[in-house]
Amino acid sequence: MTEVVGVAGLLELAAGVDEPVIGWKLDRWKGLEVAAVYRTGDGAPERLGWAAFEPAERGAAEAGLRQAGLAVGDYDDNTGFLWTSDAGLVVWGDDGRVLHTEGTLLHWRHGRTIDRTDIARVTAYVADDHVDRGVRVELRGGAAHDVLFDLSTAAGALIGYSRNDLLFDSGWAVQVGAAVAGWAGVPFEDRI
Repeated sequence: MTEVVGVAGLLELAAGVDEPVIGWKLDRWKGLEVAAVYRTGDGAPERLGWAAFEPAERGAAEAGLRQAGLAVGDYDDNTGFLWTSDAGLVVWGDDGRVLHTEGTLLHWRHGRTIDRTDIARVTAYVADDHVDRGVRVELRGGAAHDVLFDLSTAAGALIGYSRNDLLFDSGWAVQVGAAVAGWAGVPFEDRI
């Protein structure tokens, strides 16, 4: 993976890449905001390189990347999830595209779909043991579906696993859940 300098470096790295997405790292690295170039497609997203920015530079950098026509989103190092809402919501994971919107439909693993008119609420959740966390879509008829989740072995194995660890490890669920709720036009609840 290559470290590049600034927006120009990211644009050069993304040139010629099929379906590039720029993902901002959820947490700062050494006080800096990190943007990475990913090659997306059918498989897991491939991180090609990255650039670091001062926090005050992020807005201008993001605007420059979007102006160049790149999809911009976020990524989580812990889970490997990468997502963007630039052209409909798309989330990639180790299995490739694991959740996406198309028209009024929300698609997730194994060919499942939900029409947004059937969605009543979206929640970010965590199980009592902190191992299972994710995004749950609650339907108007009362059913609920976990449309994206992650299992954290650290939460179950580390004796000192704390609430702070949980919040750090599950930020992706809050952001993706809020994006799904925004797309569906329904309330979002953070239950983490």
